[in-house]
Amino acid sequence: MGQNRKKQINESDNQALLELAVSCRLISVETEKKILPKVLEFSRKRPGASVARFLLDEKILTREDLRFLAAIKVHLDMLMADKKFGRLGVANQFVSEEKVRRALDMQVEIFRQRNRSVKIGDILVRNRDMTESDKVALLLTQDRIKDELLADAINAIARSEMEQIEIEKRFGAIAVRKKFITAEQLSQALSAQ
Repeated sequence: MGQNRKKQINESDNQALLELAVSCRLISVETEKKILPKVLEFSRKRPGASVARFLLDEKILTREDLRFLAAIKVHLDMLMADKKFGRLGVANQFVSEEKVRRALDMQVEIFRQRNRSVKIGDILVRNRDMTESDKVALLLTQDRIKDELLADAINAIARSEMEQIEIEKRFGAIAVRKKFITAEQLSQALSAQ
């Protein structure tokens, strides 16, 4: 990655951290305006450094505040991906819209209580609103399972060879609906298997 691209990403991350700190009321808008020139000077002198270091050094935020902001960012990123997961689950008739809405509400409540995120798929499976194989199929279509973990993910939920074939069929059905492959290609792959 080029140095300019890296700098742009870091500046964007720094801006997002400041905005999140304001949104979470850890700093006021006035404080943000007051420290912004110092933050820019810090970034100029220390390219690539995180604004978190500046906020900590200047005693504007504590380590606990920064951990909280990091947890919020992870939660917000997961929430966005999980909303897509829910829409995909509804579109593929794995789960109802109401159950997705209820799981998203539970996800927010769990975060409020424990300051940690739980994925919507795990909530839906725990509530028996979705099967583990449906969850894996949706995660696969979202590319949320790394390639090297794919076999482990399928094997972990498939108690038998028949369940493994069922999971792969579901994934195949989604691939056909999304026009990644044709129905004939799916049929040939399942036959070969």
